[in-house]
Amino acid sequence: MVGEYLSRPLGELDLTTIMIDGIVFHDHTILIALGITAGAEKVVLGVREGSTENAGVASALLRDLIERGLPADKAILFAIDGGKGVRSAITKTFGVLAPVQRCQVHKLRNVLDHLPDHLK
Repeated sequence: MVGEYLSRPLGELDLTTIMIDGIVFHDHTILIALGITAGAEKVVLGVREGSTENAGVASALLRDLIERGLPADKAILFAIDGGKGVRSAITKTFGVLAPVQRCQVHKLRNVLDHLPDHLK
């Protein structure tokens, strides 16, 4: 059932935003693409497993989404955690049609990680 869901056609979705983030489980990273439709519905689009959030894993995830009907000729906003590999894959795949927004939650976490405890 999960395999069917993650291989379903995506062409009918009216996506405005795609959020991509990785979750680490032991020595594996699961990269997840979550779409947000024009009606504000959140939809899991796809997942890919790799050792890190690198450009190769992100490119494979994006290729799969396009093969399943995600339009590559329509502007879609991407929200990411700031990883260079994911950003590179988005830019190479979609070019100027893919503005990238840094996730504010990840940015806040990164800033707080650099502050001394008494300033957090």
